[in-house]
Amino acid sequence: MKKIVLAALALYGFHAGAQVKMGDNLGTANPNAVLEMEATNKGFLQARVALTSTSSAAPLASHVAGMTVYNTATANDVKPGLFVNDGTKWAPVSAAAAGASVTAVCNGFIGTYYPGTATRSYTATVTNNTFAAVTVTPVAGDLVLSPASGLSVNGVSGGGSIASGASSVLTYTLGGNLTATGGTVITGTFTKLGLNCSRTVIVQDIPVAIVDGHNGTKLTFMAHNLGSDYSADPLIPSQAINGSYYKWGEATAVATAYTAAGNISGWTTTYAPNGSWNAGTEMAPVKTANDPCPPGFRVPTKNEWAIFDYGNAPNGTTGSMIGTRSNSATNFSHGMVISNFGEAKLLLPAAGERWDDSGSGNLGALFHRGWIGMYWSSTELTNDSTNSYWLRVDQSYPQSSTFSRASALTVRCIKH
Repeated sequence: MKKIVLAALALYGFHAGAQVKMGDNLGTANPNAVLEMEATNKGFLQARVALTSTSSAAPLASHVAGMTVYNTATANDVKPGLFVNDGTKWAPVSAAAAGASVTAVCNGFIGTYYPGTATRSYTATVTNNTFAAVTVTPVAGDLVLSPASGLSVNGVSGGGSIASGASSVLTYTLGGNLTATGGTVITGTFTKLGLNCSRTVIVQDIPVAIVDGHNGTKLTFMAHNLGSDYSADPLIPSQAINGSYYKWGEATAVATAYTAAGNISGWTTTYAPNGSWNAGTEMAPVKTANDPCPPGFRVPTKNEWAIFDYGNAPNGTTGSMIGTRSNSATNFSHGMVISNFGEAKLLLPAAGERWDDSGSGNLGALFHRGWIGMYWSSTELTNDSTNSYWLRVDQSYPQSSTFSRASALTVRCIKH
């Protein structure tokens, strides 16, 4: 029976000049149509398939330009509705069929970027232009940094179900250790659901402070403690300039100014070996790979810190304590201001230490914030593999002292 019908249609199509008409009024066909269907109480039922995404041909074997189907699935960026294939992808015939007909604007990098900084972010705003809610599921791989320069995309928030006409801000959290130098241009390119936009940021030079040394020499220090927010005023005491805490000889901070004051889980009591921060000599120091300071800077030696020692400071260099001295985890007001001939140059916050004392059960607990400043040098004690020198910023004057390498102190880097 099927063969008879097909044969009849073929004969009719040949008689009509390679035209085929189905349904009502078979005798009259539109001369411009290869195939015409006419009916007053019936419709044309399109092939129904379950698409997986606009970019995949499945369940077809390949993309075919002009292919039209009715999609029955809700998946990725497709919803039920008519789709036409353009040879490389599926396109919805109606806006309601588009699972993610959205636009995006790159807001770009948040914060100021300096060598050595880590936690920053990059945001993009996605707007739903369809007539129904769409779901956007961001992943870290949506954002590509070029050059990466030590930065990494650690995570992302935002997205989810976005109502018709609504927007969502996707926030990509950046981590790592920015190694680019000042003037480097970093580009962040956001790609999602076929959208693409990019923004750039210029790496800023790290703020510095120049102080007088002996015999007319000048020493250039970072204006902030290592791990601070370098955009904060370095001469106004605050949590933002307290900085991070480093064990001697190690490259990575074990705590920040925002870490809780109690013990730190997983604290280790190992001692870094001699030479961990200085591969040269006291008078000719050489930065090592373990040195935590950003490019162009290193941890000062005991000799370099000695210019602030009581009775050893150059003419015109003075130190004075500011703020209220009290031993409190929340006291960020106390510290010493180093001045040259009355001009404030450096503020050394009394940030305290993260103590290593297994005997008393204190493993990484915070002590002496707001009471004393403790700044590592790269200099170890002779014939002592467990202690190293540091600059003690007390209520009266700085002086050199020694402390266990397994404890964590603040670091103020010097230019080399």
